[in-house]
Amino acid sequence: MTGQADPGQGDPRAIFTAELRRVLDAAQGTAGDACLPGHTATVAATLTQVMEAQPAAAGRPGVTTDLQVTYRRPIPPRAGLTVRAGHRLLDDRRILLWAELEADGELTAEATATFVAALPLDGNVSWP
Repeated sequence: MTGQADPGQGDPRAIFTAELRRVLDAAQGTAGDACLPGHTATVAATLTQVMEAQPAAAGRPGVTTDLQVTYRRPIPPRAGLTVRAGHRLLDDRRILLWAELEADGELTAEATATFVAALPLDGNVSWP
């Protein structure tokens, strides 16, 4: 997977692209999937990774406290994938994150998450 942040100033979006690849199943000598890119755990992990990269890149490390993934349709083999993600501040500690996964331009999954920054904007290190 490769990625780059959206170049717009003040735009809280990040855009990443990926290509699914089939691998050789040595046991059977046929093309197969070593890890199905459309598997629900793979999709959730991809969306989570992209969402969590945003606060970390902004110097606000923390943890995900809530995650919801909605699966819309299967991901076809060899599909070109695009993940779009963004965020908005809820308060000085909580950030609402969102992400969408498209396969060849079709929405396949979307996610939202609440993220709690370890260090609030005022520098107070205490946890609620």
